Amino acid sequence: MDKLMGLYPMNFKIGGFGSVGAYQISGNEWDSDHYDGLNWKAGVMSIIPLNEYTMGVKFGVLYEQSEASESYLINDVPTSFKFRQKKIDVPVLFTFKAANSRVYFDLGAELSIPLYDKLSVSYTNNSNKKVKNRIDLMDENFRNSLDWGFLFGLSIMANKYVSLDIHADLGLSNMYEGHMKYMNMDLNSSSFNVGLTLYPF
Repeated sequence: MDKLMGLYPMNFKIGGFGSVGAYQISGNEWDSDHYDGLNWKAGVMSIIPLNEYTMGVKFGVLYEQSEASESYLINDVPTSFKFRQKKIDVPVLFTFKAANSRVYFDLGAELSIPLYDKLSVSYTNNSNKKVKNRIDLMDENFRNSLDWGFLFGLSIMANKYVSLDIHADLGLSNMYEGHMKYMNMDLNSSSFNVGLTLYPF
């Protein structure tokens, strides 16, 4: 009957999720340092209906890996910075759609637990020798134990098994505490990801 009436129910689903996207680490001020790169995510997502056709909750547990880098002049010396990060993400989203639509609009928050965060700093010294330092930001107690951000986007159900997902994540918490020489550590992250969710049932 739903098919005859052009209605698409919101059913309980669990599926495998994967995405790739643009990733940025930056400060809150317009002239703050920023570092650009890429990330990818993989894990499990679920849809929990709140009514038959239009409202539900999405919940997931995802593994994320990212890199972001940039080069700046430090005392007139070109210096390269590269962040490498690994996290566990827990998105919690309110999702809604029209009863006759396959397009889901998502809005909510994402909590992230850092697993790995290292910063590589490299430059060429006066002897024309390449110098590279690697700092474990977790071991050195720069890294905060939890990040959170505002997550929004949409999902398009191609059929009952496959969803195209487009989401933006705007970090609202500082990832680091403390001060590092020549570097502002008042930084948060943002990303824009495109992915697929495969629902086996």
